[in-house]
Amino acid sequence: MKKNMLIAALVVLNIVTAAWYFKNRPVETPPVEKASDTKAYYYFPAVTLAEHERITAAELQFETAIVKSLRNIPPGWYFSINVDTPPSPVVSGSILVGAAAVGSAAELPFFELEGYGAGAQAAPLRAFYTVAKYPDGVEKARKVTVEIKK
Repeated sequence: MKKNMLIAALVVLNIVTAAWYFKNRPVETPPVEKASDTKAYYYFPAVTLAEHERITAAELQFETAIVKSLRNIPPGWYFSINVDTPPSPVVSGSILVGAAAVGSAAELPFFELEGYGAGAQAAPLRAFYTVAKYPDGVEKARKVTVEIKK
């Protein structure tokens, strides 16, 4: 009998606690984005690769841009952002080991950009790729340039 009353008391306590929580829980409100906070994402442009070719290095040049984030860096790659020539940063990266070479530009990271200054529109200018044929290796690498904005 005492065991049943204890179980009933715990059930009632659980119901009261749940009711109080749902009545007084904090409500999450989505952050308000200002017009100037709109996000722009840019990707490395596509490049045509021959059979068994892989990308071993990549560089992307921007104009009137601030690079806010660099996302989805492939394993075995490292990237750097050169901001010595504002407002035109250069993002470049390459592999640490041969096995990290990627088979398409879609596997490379993408960027969140913001315009540099009032009313400036961030834009990519050109991309440079170093492409090597595997398994022959980097001694037969070739350079590919993709003009984005003319």
